[in-house]
Amino acid sequence: MHGGAAQGTWQDDFVTGAGCRTAAEDGAGQETAGAQDWQPDEDGLGQAMIPSTDSAEIRVADGAARRIITGTNGMRPTLGTDRVLGNETIKVGFDPADSVMYVWSDYVEWNEQQVEAWAGLAAQEACRALVRERESAGSAWPYSRYAVAEIGGSHYLMIRWGTAVTETDCPA
Repeated sequence: MHGGAAQGTWQDDFVTGAGCRTAAEDGAGQETAGAQDWQPDEDGLGQAMIPSTDSAEIRVADGAARRIITGTNGMRPTLGTDRVLGNETIKVGFDPADSVMYVWSDYVEWNEQQVEAWAGLAAQEACRALVRERESAGSAWPYSRYAVAEIGGSHYLMIRWGTAVTETDCPA
């Protein structure tokens, strides 16, 4: 559904409703190439939480996390917080099985509008990080998907996701 409000149900995991706008639309009303065939899930997020030993994954995750954290802290007035956030609340990891880079936050003090603003920044930076690495490493870089999630207690919410092949695939 293009342009509709996201709908969902909190359970032990997040289940999208039939009227849910997929995050692959990335706020622009156009689906990211290939995203309609894939959706992030709890298993992938769990894999992303396992620390990587791959030097390229570590380098890309570190760079993306730094840009997301800097951008997040630059948005503090929009996000309604005076608190400076860092690696303790914003994390990046990889799910090799589905070629996904996950970005997640366990900062639960944002309201829905603030979460959406943060997720837009995080999706944009994640997408760009994947494209830059693909342009640098070529086909040796296996990751082309990204997902942004919020984690609170025993629940998670997948907010945005998509497939990043070129810079034009990234949210604006």
